[in-house]
Amino acid sequence: MEIKRVCALYFSGTSNTEKTVAAFAETVAEQLGVPWERLPFTKPAERERDYVFADTDLVVVGTPTYAGKLPNKILPNLKARLHGNGALGAAIVTFGNRSYDNALAELCAVLEGDGFHTVAGGAFVGRHAFTDKLAEDRPDWDDRKELKKFATAIADKVKNLTENPAPVTVPGDPEAPYYIPKGADGEPAKFLKAKPLTDLSRCTNCGACARLCP
Repeated sequence: MEIKRVCALYFSGTSNTEKTVAAFAETVAEQLGVPWERLPFTKPAERERDYVFADTDLVVVGTPTYAGKLPNKILPNLKARLHGNGALGAAIVTFGNRSYDNALAELCAVLEGDGFHTVAGGAFVGRHAFTDKLAEDRPDWDDRKELKKFATAIADKVKNLTENPAPVTVPGDPEAPYYIPKGADGEPAKFLKAKPLTDLSRCTNCGACARLCP
């Protein structure tokens, strides 16, 4: 099977998923001897256009895990804006050192529904978006080594394909509900309504936080 281009498409609010997907895509492209490109899918404007691929593309699609599944705010965009047209798809999810639960299975199902032939699926640990106390400094050197090892194996798999592969099988249920965390009182914790605490005495009103937030 001839692949002429590798694409790295990612939703990445803290750049962790971007780094993981880009490293994976770059390694696959190097092994296949083809160019690769980044397709950020994070900011609203980036999710307003259609992404149309061809059967000579290998597209690495990555998202973080939110409550055990894909981020629900971008799920409609993933379903509506990606058009595989027979391209190969590699699903990548990141998670903050707890569990990716059903996110990987859901992403694989979304890609198959978008017209991709999934050839790989992987979940990788990264520093948690809420705190650096969880998975601090991940992905580390060993993580990156395993990532490149996996990407090389997928490149070898693609080189040996003579026809479209069967959908990859990964753990999880793509139809499962979101994980609902509970507080110390045993009641569901409404963490989506949490607000950051700001030390106003240190704020200079530079606007960087608002400007950079996706």
